[in-house]
Amino acid sequence: MIDRILKVKGLTDQELVFYAQLKGDFYRHVLTVDPESAKDELLKEKCLNSYESGIETIKSLSIVDPTRLSLIISLVVYYSDVLKDKKKAIEMAQSEFDKAIPEVDYLSDEWYREAILLLQILKDNIIMWSCELEELEELEE
Repeated sequence: MIDRILKVKGLTDQELVFYAQLKGDFYRHVLTVDPESAKDELLKEKCLNSYESGIETIKSLSIVDPTRLSLIISLVVYYSDVLKDKKKAIEMAQSEFDKAIPEVDYLSDEWYREAILLLQILKDNIIMWSCELEELEELEE
């Protein structure tokens, strides 16, 4: 159904990103909820492809557009929770966070609140994953 929506002409870039994220999130949730599907490489690929199609579109959106930030959060959670690559998730999240912070002051009140909440989620994930990585490194020593 989402694929049919994505083929509709006249969708804004925000709408395209939203639906690409929705599709990726569906696959990600299946991968995290069902232990058998976690081994399914094709499902992982479909999930990543969905997010990447949104990434191609977000280039036209503001760095602090809430739709863009939501997609970034979903993608970094995919790297952390599905691919178990916390290092890449942290690097990607930190990079996006660092690019967005200087732009926040120029937002309208409506976007400001939402962008700040999403950036806080991104920062919380960075902190959580960094702590988890440190704990793993300590256990390995």
